[in-house]
Amino acid sequence: MLFPWVLLTNGCDNMAFSTITLYINEEDKTNLQQVLEQLEGILQYQPNGGDDIVLYDPQRISYDQILETVLQASYHISRFYVAGEEC
Repeated sequence: MLFPWVLLTNGCDNMAFSTITLYINEEDKTNLQQVLEQLEGILQYQPNGGDDIVLYDPQRISYDQILETVLQASYHISRFYVAGEEC
């Protein structure tokens, strides 16, 4: 059985930012945007229908902290993808 997530890296240990794409079923994400903006390390939140993109600083926050925050805000994540970007 495959895991519902895939970790993609480019082999660079020095990352400026990373992205996580969240697949969320709920239509109203106003509260989610407010919650994410309060987290230290979130650089940008881009709602985009069902696949929302969060840019974050991996030195200040981890993707599992982002996932936990989204779940605590009562949003259902059907799947997610994490990717890192080179400096």
